[in-house]
Amino acid sequence: MNVNTKNSLKVGPAYMLRNDGEIFSAGKFHPYINYDVGYDDFIIIQDGEFSHWWQWFYEHTNNRETKESIIKCVKILYSLEMGDDVGMSLLDNYEDVYSYFGIKRNDIIQNITFDNFKKEANKLNDLINQEFIRFRVGGYMTTKKGSEDEIYFRIGSRGFNWFDLIWTLLYNNQNIINKITATKDEQSLGTAATIKIKGDLLLHYPVQDFLKLSGRPIIEKLGIRKNKRVFLRK
Repeated sequence: MNVNTKNSLKVGPAYMLRNDGEIFSAGKFHPYINYDVGYDDFIIIQDGEFSHWWQWFYEHTNNRETKESIIKCVKILYSLEMGDDVGMSLLDNYEDVYSYFGIKRNDIIQNITFDNFKKEANKLNDLINQEFIRFRVGGYMTTKKGSEDEIYFRIGSRGFNWFDLIWTLLYNNQNIINKITATKDEQSLGTAATIKIKGDLLLHYPVQDFLKLSGRPIIEKLGIRKNKRVFLRK
């Protein structure tokens, strides 16, 4: 589906909006490469629960550079595991990822360090933030009573104005959405910020007022504060 599909959204699922207007339901969790840049929490989770996110981005990106970066990250991870430079055993958790990308022993990169992985993963995180924003109707994973009619956007891009896409999405889903809140994407950026538009905070902002805005106003950040860890791994 895309932003022009009428009455397409549901309360609860994690959605990804791509910068060409396509919308993807990602299930319960929003996919990430990095939970929190400030803490270098890349998706190398020991229980392997989210390892499929590498595949998710590879299958849903429109950017060739993003695909190339994903493959490079996976090859670096594989090389680190074979050299035991990660300091943990991840092979069982990522065996499905290596198989998906066709990674074999001849793909091992010599003299590689975890710093190489961090550098490439940060680049990949930026590419993904430029192409996608995350949103959910009803707030967080567990929708609180009274928030079912609100849509929450998390924006991590730079220099791209999402106004037209968000406006069209809201216009075509007025049946279930009455308020909009937008923030900078704290998990992928390592910082949090409230968002404003034409001087007003996009915080529980009435959708009907948003739809009356004209002139393609820029969705802006208002202020950034240092991030604090709020998402814990299992």
